[in-house]
Parts: sequence; structure tokens; C-alpha cells
Amino acid sequence: MKDRLRNRVIKYARLYNENLNNKKTLFVYADKDGKHQAIEILCRAYNYLHLTGVKTKLSPTVFFERAVGGSLSIKDYEIKNAHGTEKKLCALESIVNIHKYASMIGNYNNSRIYLEADKIIGTEKYCLALRHDATRNCYVPTGIYVPVSSLQDNISALVEGKPTRILAIFQKCNSEKHYTNISSISNKTDISQLRPPPPVIKQIEVAINTYVENHKK
Repeated sequence: MKDRLRNRVIKYARLYNENLNNKKTLFVYADKDGKHQAIEILCRAYNYLHLTGVKTKLSPTVFFERAVGGSLSIKDYEIKNAHGTEKKLCALESIVNIHKYASMIGNYNNSRIYLEADKIIGTEKYCLALRHDATRNCYVPTGIYVPVSSLQDNISALVEGKPTRILAIFQKCNSEKHYTNISSISNKTDISQLRPPPPVIKQIEVAINTYVENHKK
């Protein structure tokens, strides 16, 4: 079992490294009053361990580096809880592509005793729990969030009230100044009509203008 789990941890680490590591992902959504809001997520190498559900004596960064490099050994980690780890890895398989497929967001309802989080993003099948990082300055009014847990749950069970719809998702490398890439747009969204707070507009207008220009009829 540990060998099969190792292969999955390595596979997902490589996808995380390619899709999320050292990148910022901006989610624009409509709040319950219909106003457009945004949150920004920053994923780092050391966040990955918390998403796997395994226990290790390695530092989170070393664990991730060994997983990406393929040198992670079954002796490097222990399984905390077989059922819980399996659920986390099932969710993680989708979470490594959350910049493409997340459809809903909401405030965490504190329904899990051991989960400390502020926001939940995801779908009806899997979710990513996020915690606000107050140590980082950010132009997004809601601040920077970091991933803390992968969850194989319907988002509706984890948020206050009903989750709200994500309208568009933008992504960039952490070192880039502005967003130039739109990774996802919901079916009912007119990208040219997004109206998040002004500081956010300044960050995404290049991506929006490029998209609109490329999709002119």
C-alpha cells in the first residue's frame, strides 16, 4: 500500500510543481449581493505536504523536493490514517488542477474540529481549504491566502450558507507584476464585464484585454 501511495504522492507533487508551485492564482467571484470580489492564493513547495495526509520527519520543503525528484522513499513518511489519507489524495488528484476547474467559493463554517481555515474553494466533489496569510501585503482587499488542506467533500457542506460562483480564474508566476493568463472562465461570464475592486482590475486588465482581442469575431 505504501509503495502505491508513494507513486501517487510523486505524481501529484510533479503536477503541483508544474501547475501551482510558486504561482499566484486569482479567483474572481460574485458575492451574495452580486458584487464582484477576488481572492489571491499563493502556493509554495512547503504547502504540498499538508495536502497529502501523510506524516514525515522531513521538512515540508525537503519532502516536496524528494517527491518531485522521484527520490521519496516509503521510509520517509508514515500514513496517519489510511482512510483519511486516501480521501485527501483522491481530492489532491483534482486540486493540482484547481486553477482550471474550481467553480465555487465560500467562507469556512468551522465544521471540522481539526481544520483551521478561512475560505473554501472547489466543487461538489473536492475542495481546497485556505487560510489567510496576514504577514503578506497584497493589493487584493481580502489579502493573500495559502492552501492548508485537501478535502474530498461537497463544498456546500463546508461553507456558511450557499457557496458563490467563481466567474474567472487568473494565474501568474509569483515574480510577475501583472496577470497575463486566464486559466478558466465560467460559461455564463462575459469576461469584459468583470468588475472586482479597482486594485484587482489593474492587475488583470492585460489578461482581459488580450483575451477579448483574441476572441473578436
